[in-house]
Amino acid sequence: MKLGISINQFLAQAAQEKAEKVIEREIAFAQKRKEFIRLLELLEHPPARNEQVNQAVVGQDRKKE
Repeated sequence: MKLGISINQFLAQAAQEKAEKVIEREIAFAQKRKEFIRLLELLEHPPARNEQVNQAVVGQDRKKE
């Protein structure tokens, strides 16, 4: 009586599923690392304030008064 797939097929399928999970995790980690590095760059070298930011700051200052 045959149960569907051979041991070799089962092992290959299990290995492929595990490899896909590892790759997905590594991609997610790499993406988070890139985002973290970008955040550090922005903290160290923030972009220049534009007119919208200036107006928002003035608006906040007026609310405090």
